Amino acid sequence: MWKSIWGPSVEDKQKKQQESAKSAIINLRGQIQLLTKKQQHLETQSEELREKAKNYMAKKNVNMAKIQLKKSKILEGQLTKILQQVENLEMQLFTIENANLNLETVKAISKANGAMKDINTSMSIDKVEDTMDEVRENMDMNEEISEALTRPIGTGSTYIDEEELEDELENLMLEEETEKIGKSVMAENKNSFLPNVPQSALPKQEFHIPLEEEEEEDEDEIALRKLQAEMDL
Repeated sequence: MWKSIWGPSVEDKQKKQQESAKSAIINLRGQIQLLTKKQQHLETQSEELREKAKNYMAKKNVNMAKIQLKKSKILEGQLTKILQQVENLEMQLFTIENANLNLETVKAISKANGAMKDINTSMSIDKVEDTMDEVRENMDMNEEISEALTRPIGTGSTYIDEEELEDELENLMLEEETEKIGKSVMAENKNSFLPNVPQSALPKQEFHIPLEEEEEEDEDEIALRKLQAEMDL
């Protein structure tokens, strides 16, 4: 009833246009195939007539050769017209196919636009902000839950203060450093009472040392060894 009053709707018009385009495309393709077959047939006939003309010329029959050539020319004229018709039909087919493609593209864009409208009607900036606030609250709650799960379980003797452990470790390191420094000072004081002993062999002297000086040096060396033995060196 409403269609009879207001006329066909946009969808009905588009559907009718699409059906009309498909029907035209089918008819054009069918006509092009028919003309193409006719074209091939005419080409074959024209070639046969030309071959006959050659044979008549070989037999010196000029009149029959001319007749065959005239028939061939007539067929060539028909062939030219058919080729032009095929070209026109192919141009129309291309135009209609392109128009039909544009129609399908417009329909796709129209559907996409309708989908966007439906999506936008189900959303609003207030709804989006409320949703994002809920997401942030849930993330904060999840973070608090994660922190609660990582806290130590139990109190009293089972609880260990991490800061207290670090302080105790620092005290142990200071004690160790102090002990090392004390040992180093004691070693330096102990070595300060001893004479410097040469680490390498004494150079050989070319002159002769008297016997008395040699005995004195031997006594000094013996005393030095005794002193080193007493000091546990």
